[in-house]
Amino acid sequence: MSPNDLRDWAARLRMAADVLKDVTPDELRVDQPFYDELTLVLSEYHLTDAAFAAAAPNVPDPPDWDQLNAAVHASTPNELLLHVLSWLAQARWLDTPLVRVHAAGLLEPAIRRLADSVSALDITTVKDD
Repeated sequence: MSPNDLRDWAARLRMAADVLKDVTPDELRVDQPFYDELTLVLSEYHLTDAAFAAAAPNVPDPPDWDQLNAAVHASTPNELLLHVLSWLAQARWLDTPLVRVHAAGLLEPAIRRLADSVSALDITTVKDD
């Protein structure tokens, strides 16, 4: 993955965060096209196996919804990405799990922090099967 790929992903993350600042949790819940696009942007990259193994012990599975602030502000960049991907994975059991994070006022800061940290992430592109 090239530095340009990382810059492009960071730009898309920032754009999503810019849109989110004007979107209420209820609007995010009902705007399925935006929710789907946000999900795609956030899940475009995954941690490498080694980064996942290092971050996983510090990221509860399932997410600890009462500790979202710590997840967003006290995690390493790799841990933050793993938190975000864990939130997305909860869609199997929860309708629109990102709305829960957004309602806590933490989705926009999480996405901005990811955007600011892309060069520190140990990631790989998700391949379509």
